[in-house]
Amino acid sequence: MIENVYDENIHVWDNRLMKQPLCSVHPGGGVWRIKWHPVHGNSMLTACMYEGFHLLNFTNGNGDQCLKTSVSYTEHGSLAYGADWCLRYKHLTSLRLEECDDFKDVQSNNCYTDLVATCSFYDHSLNLWHVQV
Repeated sequence: MIENVYDENIHVWDNRLMKQPLCSVHPGGGVWRIKWHPVHGNSMLTACMYEGFHLLNFTNGNGDQCLKTSVSYTEHGSLAYGADWCLRYKHLTSLRLEECDDFKDVQSNNCYTDLVATCSFYDHSLNLWHVQV
């Protein structure tokens, strides 16, 4: 279970042991939205109002739990407000390459499968970006 509190921290909890979180991270800026990756359960996307968007990865190895930022996007012009995984990617694996022009990487001629949509508050901008999960 993940928790966002007003101290700008994200905590990962084990429901069986609620005395202290497994791990915490401080992405800063006031966390507005957290979205788990729909397939890769160890990755989450965050919208942090004043610090942009972050892809966080949770690891649980050798008894040590860790939550680390793997990618950040800070190019929006105002508050980082919304973030979500692009749901259309679920269907890309069954499409032929010529059917996914909107999601094609021109250089490699491959379809993107991990697309993220982010939006900002005041300037109403929407950006799509590709991440490696």
